[in-house]
Amino acid sequence: MTEPLPPVLFRRSVGLARPVDPHEDLGKVDQLLRTLSPDYPGLGGLRRHREELVTALYGKTPELDLHLDGESVRGHATDAALLARFVGASAAVVKEVTKSIQGLRRLVSNLQVMPGTGSVRLTFTPSAPEAPPGAISPERLARVETAGLRRLVALMAVAENTEDPTGAEVAAALQDLNMSARRAVGAFALATLKGEFEVRGVWHDPRRGTAAVKLSRAAASRLNRASRSEAQEVASATLEGTIDGWTWSSSTVGFVPTAGRPFRATVPEHLAEQVALLGGHRDLPVVASFTVVTTYAQGTNQAKGQGYSLESIAPLRAEPSLLDGTNRQ
Repeated sequence: MTEPLPPVLFRRSVGLARPVDPHEDLGKVDQLLRTLSPDYPGLGGLRRHREELVTALYGKTPELDLHLDGESVRGHATDAALLARFVGASAAVVKEVTKSIQGLRRLVSNLQVMPGTGSVRLTFTPSAPEAPPGAISPERLARVETAGLRRLVALMAVAENTEDPTGAEVAAALQDLNMSARRAVGAFALATLKGEFEVRGVWHDPRRGTAAVKLSRAAASRLNRASRSEAQEVASATLEGTIDGWTWSSSTVGFVPTAGRPFRATVPEHLAEQVALLGGHRDLPVVASFTVVTTYAQGTNQAKGQGYSLESIAPLRAEPSLLDGTNRQ
């Protein structure tokens, strides 16, 4: 049986044909949802219509699908308190990282978590709730939380794949985050360690594709140490060189300076598209500014290692193909 349309939508459905504005429709649907009673027979259909409008406007929602394994996991079960701590720390780190990278003082998070079958499995996804009048756009909330989730995936990848035993590379990946976000990263890593979890999964990003995710206990330890380390020195450096590989999942770029040793640098969200574009031009000379994080052995002035975080990047010379969108290989 077809669910009845609310009166406003019914009148529009039989009216004269006109161009449909999804933004206008979404606002009217949200306004209507605030007036309908929970037992209205067409409520389910209206909510599905809202989901279709959100998808049409903003695309499919990314998902972080995680499977937990390890000493505390028995078959498809684990300790409730340890799992609750992990879920809470996951929600907190996405919220605090989102606030930090988006420059927000407050954020009422709407990150959703869903159970999965076959293991101790969790799926985290931003959601676009119905917004009261004057509130932050719910779709903007979903987009900013997507950036926070994407950054968490990148931090996990850096910690897992680093070949730097000094911890400087992981420290550089945290450099642009404020103290609240760094503490939340440490709490997330600690919840993984306390639960004795080995985390594996998949990051589904409609814009950038799918990437495998892993956080071993060794990687969680690296994240935890980097989040708490105070034995660091931060400086700036501007270097000329070329890009040698770009990785979306970890948001890292390989850089070969004209003088000195090649290194990897973490890339903030707002520079990712630009780095991907420049990296598609083989051997293109670029000039880049970096924040350089030097780590020291605790209680000494002996440098252990250096990590890099990209601050800006541009072609060294005008490149016509960058203006016309072509890609020279």
